Amino acid sequence: NDSNPLYCAKNLYLNDALVTRVSIPSTFIEIKPYVFNYCTSITSVSIPNSVTSIGDYAFQYCSNLTSVNLGEGVLNIGRGAFYYCRDLSSITIPNSVTSIGGSAFAYCSGLTGALTILNSVTSIGDSAFQYCSNLTSVNLGEGVTSIGNYAFNYCSNLTNITIPNSVTSIGDYAFQGCRKLTSVTIPDSVTKIGRYAFQYCSDLTSITFDTKSGWYRTTSSSYTGGTSIDMDNASTNATNLKSTYSSNYWYR
Repeated sequence: NDSNPLYCAKNLYLNDALVTRVSIPSTFIEIKPYVFNYCTSITSVSIPNSVTSIGDYAFQYCSNLTSVNLGEGVLNIGRGAFYYCRDLSSITIPNSVTSIGGSAFAYCSGLTGALTILNSVTSIGDSAFQYCSNLTSVNLGEGVTSIGNYAFNYCSNLTNITIPNSVTSIGDYAFQGCRKLTSVTIPDSVTKIGRYAFQYCSDLTSITFDTKSGWYRTTSSSYTGGTSIDMDNASTNATNLKSTYSSNYWYR
């Protein structure tokens, strides 16, 4: 029945043989939370255009999953949907997706190379790509308005991040431990940067702010009061945000 969500047993067998490849029927509109949780035998998944939602932790700990084909109908990738799918080497996020849940791809250390987030995505959840240690480049689409706490935390091989002019806030610890980042541009749309957002980015020598005046730093999470500071020196900005005042919140 195409009005019912998909729900399967944790361990998948067919004629007593362990299932390694999963193709979701085109009659389903949703993948239920936890449905393939810990199915370590699965190596590939194909999700048809009919599916609009991938539930929370749906493929969590599918540690041998190497290939995922997301249909063009998927709107939401749930929290922890592919958490610790450590062998997943690439993911193409279709233009239909509007939100990527917290920890959706956290600890997917097999993800390599460049990641592109298309314009349809408006939010990147907390820890969405945390410890994706082999990502080298991230290009965020012009639809993203917020980068969650820990979103790219300890993506230790990330050398390039493009933050579009649609982003208004960067969460706490968002890029902490991205040690190979050398430069970042903060567009004028950004009005809030969380604490420790760039801490331990050891190679970061330049943070350029498109809007250089009107900024304050504070230890208060309520973004009230604080010390006025101009962001006109890219080198000083990098030092302040990654070390000297890394524990501060920044706002304007």
